[in-house]
Amino acid sequence: MHFPESTIISFEPSNRVFPILERNAKVFNYKCVQKGIGSKNTTCKIIEGGLHGELTLIDESQDGEIEVISLDCIFDTCEIEHIDLLKMDIEGNEYNVLSNSKRLSSISYITIEYHNSSPKNIVSFFNRLDFSQINLMEGPYGTGTILVKNNKG
Repeated sequence: MHFPESTIISFEPSNRVFPILERNAKVFNYKCVQKGIGSKNTTCKIIEGGLHGELTLIDESQDGEIEVISLDCIFDTCEIEHIDLLKMDIEGNEYNVLSNSKRLSSISYITIEYHNSSPKNIVSFFNRLDFSQINLMEGPYGTGTILVKNNKG
């Protein structure tokens, strides 16, 4: 609503959560894709948890019925040259997705929810890619969110 000229694409693999995403997309005008985001293009198993599917994760080590695509593939298939803001909450798979991408330099800002990791490790990872930490909110049990900015523009 605040950025009407923006193109927003949301990915959700869960059959339980995807219909909710579609309903919201009609109100807030964004595109929905029923796929997971992973380190590579594959099909794998989905593990759904939480009362409303909010703890859904994909297991790339197990074959299954959920289609998963890499971040680089999203750039290619959606014909994206640049992403202003990439928001990821993929239940602990963020590092795998980001570390296997060759297109991170085409992203201005990245915000992720991290799981079972030290914030220092996350910040170090982004610093090696020439991103600077803007905000860090540590949560309980090794979780939190971080916002980083690409120093290259």
